[in-house]
Parts: sequence; C-alpha cells; structure tokens
Amino acid sequence: MTATMATAETEGNMTDDFMMNFDVTVPISISIVITLLMIVVTIGVLGNLMVIVIVFKNSTMRTTPNAMVASLAVADLLVLLMSVPFKIIFLFTKTWPFGNVWCKVVHHLATSCGLVSVYSLVALSADRYHAIVRPTSYTGNRSACKLSSLVGSLWVISIALGIPPFISSRAMPTLHPDFTFCYMDMGKYKEVYTITFCILMFVFPLLLISVYYSRVAWRLLKSARAIPGEANDKRPQLRSRKRLAVVVLAIVVLFAILWFPHICVRLFFQFHPYAMDLPGMGEAKLFSDVIKYLNPCINPYILCFISSTYRKHFRRSFCWLCSRKRRFDRARSLTFSSKGSSTRTKFTEFLPM
Repeated sequence: MTATMATAETEGNMTDDFMMNFDVTVPISISIVITLLMIVVTIGVLGNLMVIVIVFKNSTMRTTPNAMVASLAVADLLVLLMSVPFKIIFLFTKTWPFGNVWCKVVHHLATSCGLVSVYSLVALSADRYHAIVRPTSYTGNRSACKLSSLVGSLWVISIALGIPPFISSRAMPTLHPDFTFCYMDMGKYKEVYTITFCILMFVFPLLLISVYYSRVAWRLLKSARAIPGEANDKRPQLRSRKRLAVVVLAIVVLFAILWFPHICVRLFFQFHPYAMDLPGMGEAKLFSDVIKYLNPCINPYILCFISSTYRKHFRRSFCWLCSRKRRFDRARSLTFSSKGSSTRTKFTEFLPM
C-alpha cells in the first residue's frame, strides 16, 4: 500500500518550514502506522491519567519528586492528546481540515508541553542529586506554596517559549486543490529555530541531567557503606531515594533513545536541500516521528515497573476499578432479577385458579 506524504507535519514541536508544492510517495503501510499510533495514544493516556490520579488522590504522594512526576504526566498526556490524534488524521486524510487558529494552538501546545516534559526530567534529576548527594539539607516535602511556584514557573517558561511557533504557524493550501498543510513558516530564521529547538529540547537538558547523575554516581561509589549524615535508622529512606533515582534515570535514557533519531532526521532535513529525494528518507522521517511518541506512552509504566510505591498504587487503583465494576454488575443483576420476580408475581395474580 502506498500513500502520498507531503513534507509537512501536523504536530507543533516537530514541524519544519516546508515547500508547499513538494510531495513524495512513501511506500509504507499507513494503516499499520495509524493502528500503532492509536494503540500508543490509548495506552499512554490511560497510564498518565493513572499517575496523575495517584499523586493527587493520596496525600502521602504529595512530595516534591512526585509533584514533578505529576507535572511530567500532565505534559505527556497533553503531548499525546495534542499531537497524535492530528497525526493520525493527517495520515488518513493527507490534509489539515481544522483551520488556521487550531493550527496555531496545536503547534503552541505541542511545543510547550514537550518542553515541560523534558525539563520536568531535569527538575527530577536535580531533586535526586540533592536527595542523595546532599541529604542533610534535603527536604522532600516542600510547602504547597513553594511546590506550586516550582511547577508553575516551569509551565510559564515553557508556554512562553512556545509563542514563536504560535505566531509563525498557519494553515496553507498547496498547489494541489485537495491538500492543506499546517506548518511553521520561520522564513529566514528557520535554521536558527531548528538549531535552537534541538538544543533546548534535547542537548541542553541531557547535559544538565548528565551532570546531575554523574555527581550522584560518584557519591554512591564513594560512599558504598552509607552517605554522610544518614543514620542507620534512615537506611530504608535512603534506599527509597536511590530507587526513585533509578526510575528517573530509566525515563531519561528512554527519552534520549527515542528522541535521538528524530533530532538527527530533523537536522538532516533542515540542512540538506534535497533530503526527500534520497531513497529511504521518507520512511526514516515517518519512523522517527512515530517512535518519539513512545516516550510519553511508556513513562508511566516505567514508574510502575521499577517503583514499588507506584506499583502498589497502580494495583490498588486497578483493583478499585475492577471492584467498582463487579459491584455495578452485581447491583444490575439484582435489579433485573427483582424486576423479573415482581413481574412474574403480578402476572400470576391474573391467572385462573
């Protein structure tokens, strides 16, 4: 099965400044890609919603690292909702049917939420650094005001950085009468924007995280027996901090692996004028666009797999939903059986004796 793929994309934080009359035939099964994306968005939305509910429902989970985890889950949820459905529609219809205003909104939210997601990982890495390297001065339970300010400032800065895509995005018809694309027209600043995007979204946060975790690794190797300032009765607390550090590191490694192909392909397309003419580049571009969505999908399940605390709350929430369903089914069956017995009683009253 072949499909005509134009060199434009529907989601905000991945688009380039494309020629409107340039398209290419990509020999790939679009139905398989659409099915995969639908599975990814369904699993990712359910997992991230579960993390958000766990953090806000349980008072014991309202700590600084868990607040960052909740912020990450909200950002990942919005990335899935604001990018993947429009990607699916674009692959199915090969056009942008939502108009100019919604094109700007999608670009802006996808860019902003992507930044919130990656810098939430930076904040989590910084928190693990202070918890393990400087345990005597670390407090995992900040006041509600400080915690709100920390999370709020992260979102405000990311939303501000998403303003350029909002301004430059527009829906534009092509030379083909049935095709309209939502794209970012950065004009002469397109190279600058692409480099800035790759630095802010990938290179700079990974450098910060690498610095934090190299310090953490050095401290753990240096203090094999115990971390200074930690009494013997606090060893379980220390082990808990280390486990959360492993969780954050796993999420960061996954982010780097899944985003690296997209960053490479994006830079190649930006600085190679005839990239789409090269064999296999259409498939590489589509592949890199698809696998990056696995990152916000898998993050909540990494939490569940590695963290015993989140695994316990996941199990409780799942069992609570199952018990609610069983109670509903039982009540429904009792209602129908009682109605059936009353109907039979009323009917027998009129039977001849």
